[in-house]
Amino acid sequence: MPGRNIKILIVTYYYPPVGGIAVQRVVKLAKYLPTCGVDVEILTTAHGMGYIQDASLISRNDLENITTHRFGADKLMTHHQLKVNYQGLRPMSYYLGLRGLPMMDIYSEWFRSIRHKLGDLYNEVRFDAVLTTSPPNSTHFIGLYLKNKFGVPWYMDIRDSIVERPGVRPSFTNALVKLISLQHERIFAKNADSIVLVSDPMRDNFIRRNKQVDPTKVHVIPNGYDPDDYAGVAPEKQQHGSLTFTYTGSLTGDRSPESFVLALQSLIAEQQIEPGEFYIRFVGCFSEDIIRMFDGISKSIRTEFTGVVSHAESINYQLQSDILLLFNTTESSTSDEILTGKIFEYIAARKPIFVIGSGDGPLKKLIEDGDLGFVSDFLNVASIEAGILFFYKLWDKGGGLQCSPDEGLLTRYSRKEQAKEVARIISDITSSRC
Repeated sequence: MPGRNIKILIVTYYYPPVGGIAVQRVVKLAKYLPTCGVDVEILTTAHGMGYIQDASLISRNDLENITTHRFGADKLMTHHQLKVNYQGLRPMSYYLGLRGLPMMDIYSEWFRSIRHKLGDLYNEVRFDAVLTTSPPNSTHFIGLYLKNKFGVPWYMDIRDSIVERPGVRPSFTNALVKLISLQHERIFAKNADSIVLVSDPMRDNFIRRNKQVDPTKVHVIPNGYDPDDYAGVAPEKQQHGSLTFTYTGSLTGDRSPESFVLALQSLIAEQQIEPGEFYIRFVGCFSEDIIRMFDGISKSIRTEFTGVVSHAESINYQLQSDILLLFNTTESSTSDEILTGKIFEYIAARKPIFVIGSGDGPLKKLIEDGDLGFVSDFLNVASIEAGILFFYKLWDKGGGLQCSPDEGLLTRYSRKEQAKEVARIISDITSSRC
């Protein structure tokens, strides 16, 4: 737009002080889009709740001057408090879940609670485009509303499939949610001006389900990493002299380290490893069930659960490690779509990556083509044992293990470079309004 920057409203359910890998995509867009000629304002919930809290993300990403509109979703506060504390749900959660079923998820309460305010927000801000990001999937109802009510160009960002939910157990309710989600996805696809997904298989499956959509408006921009997060970081040198495996994040759904524990137990019993030379660290939020899985090896292998830490501390733990763990233990025909955002931070840490997962999708291809580590099938304990032994035999007690990703690969997944592509798409969909 001649003479001024484009102004967009980014609509995201999760935003700092919520932390974790799920907010990184939006945080980095808010940080870098203004350097690409796109001014950003944020619309998020009033409660600011999630599994992980990390208020430092605002200051560390220079977001203090980003105008943030926080309102709505008050009825979901108790629901989040129960989830964070791994407590059972209460009648209000069941009521909101049932009420949200026709709109795909319980979080649609947010849209219902703010719909009457969206017109005032548009008249106040006069943004040139709206960018909605999911999950939760119901966030896109806000984009649909603004598109149909005010003709605002709509950029729909999809981080996880709207329809397919790997790891969710089959049930009548889940089958119904899938059917409802498929219908809404078709409406979204028809109305959105641009649709962005995070992997090629996700794009292929989206187009297959929505054959009426012009494929040229469906793009792939993967997740990535921010070079600034690693600049000048000097992690403390480890003194324990152990081969250190680290996992950062959380484990939800059916993602589990159980097969990794079984492999370690087997190698100890067969005396193929010296357990005193191993150190297993889990950084983040984990249930008691996950922690108890390590009871059988915790007396012979040092195991640590740090609890929730800031994003900066999480990166520091990555850099202290010898091997970074990634669990993609989902049995599903669509698990090949998954290209988790965590993998790109692992690559930036320049440490070997041990993936325990399933399928032959983009994650496995990325690791193997880039010579970034080792991939084992989570259903095959013997293959996990082989992966552990692979790293154990390479381990140099004096200096640890290193990984040297191709610089072109690092550039491709830089959040700063990806923001340029997002800005280009936004410019294209707003050009007709100039």
